Amino acid sequence: MPVAGGAPRAEWPQEIWETIALQVAVDAVPAARPHRIVVVDEAQDFADSEWELAKALAGDGPLWAFGDGGQSFWADRGVPKALFGAELTLKARYRSPESLATFADLYRPSPATDARPTRCRELRVVGGKGDAQAVLDRVKTEVAKALKDGTKPGDIAVLSLVGQSKSEFLKEKRCGDVTLVRADAHDAADHVVADTFLRFKGLERPYVIVTELSSAPERHDVRMHVALTRATLACVVVGTDEEIARDLRLAAVR
Repeated sequence: MPVAGGAPRAEWPQEIWETIALQVAVDAVPAARPHRIVVVDEAQDFADSEWELAKALAGDGPLWAFGDGGQSFWADRGVPKALFGAELTLKARYRSPESLATFADLYRPSPATDARPTRCRELRVVGGKGDAQAVLDRVKTEVAKALKDGTKPGDIAVLSLVGQSKSEFLKEKRCGDVTLVRADAHDAADHVVADTFLRFKGLERPYVIVTELSSAPERHDVRMHVALTRATLACVVVGTDEEIARDLRLAAVR
């Protein structure tokens, strides 16, 4: 179905994003459901209209939802518990190395009272003096290092903690000799991904570089938790000395 007169997604106004799922629920849910079950991922971030779509798709069939309140970016969203007959807690996690996941836990809403930053070999914090351009240059250096060490472009993601409109790094089309693409590019598997933490939510790469820290004071901890836990092998946080000093957890492990 055409949306916003056929305009590309990057040009859709916010009200389109808020209502598109509801339009689909009304207009595009098949009368005959070929599927047996509906499973919702990242359920903590679903808006009301998206839940209407999920319910319409599930009909009288099973509906499952997986969500993590620690990665909930929108404070007014969540899993409507009235939809579900039971709530289960997953006890194990499989994406990130445990020491990196434990460090990322420091950014959850309610970290353990005895939790302290500890060094882990899967995390490096790189600082230095300078402005946004200096940080961008350091990120490019980290990408070049990873490639020199044998990492493939498709195994690297550079994630900004700010939005697309505020990011300087996302204006770059190349990083040295390599092409940068967005997370949803059709050939993303072959290239270094440069995108925001939010657009990369739910995805993963072996090697993740997190940058552009200072312009994201709102819900900083959620942003950092999401970004750190995208890495399946190692993560590097790149910023200025001032940015790192403001985050005592990063400063403690630098």
